[in-house]
Amino acid sequence: MPIAGEGNGGVFFPSYRLSRDGAYIGARFLELLAAADGDPASEVIAPYADYHFVRVNVEYEDGDERDDMLAAARAYVETADAEPNTTDGYRLDYGDAWVLVRPSGTEPKIRIYAESADADRAERLATDMRVAVESGR
Repeated sequence: MPIAGEGNGGVFFPSYRLSRDGAYIGARFLELLAAADGDPASEVIAPYADYHFVRVNVEYEDGDERDDMLAAARAYVETADAEPNTTDGYRLDYGDAWVLVRPSGTEPKIRIYAESADADRAERLATDMRVAVESGR
């Protein structure tokens, strides 16, 4: 079942509802625990605990600057040695890590997210994307 998440901790189950539902999230987690044959919660989540998440915000002055920065991000994605996805901005999937750039829906900022099991790799991916985005200024 696909899930979606936000940096602020929001979790969504799109096939159930397109909004947060804490009771449902709690029930799904209890379902995972029940299937774990008595393993403690710490062991159930252990395979996911070693991922490092980096978030960078790049502010812009107006719509033209935003468009230029997103064009620079698109150009970077199109030449990268990774699997691109444009479902929600410009995302590169490297198999062992990913980076996503998208405009904020609420603020004049371009948001960059990166995740990897290696903290330095996540930081490098976010930094490289920030440099690409800022080249559009």
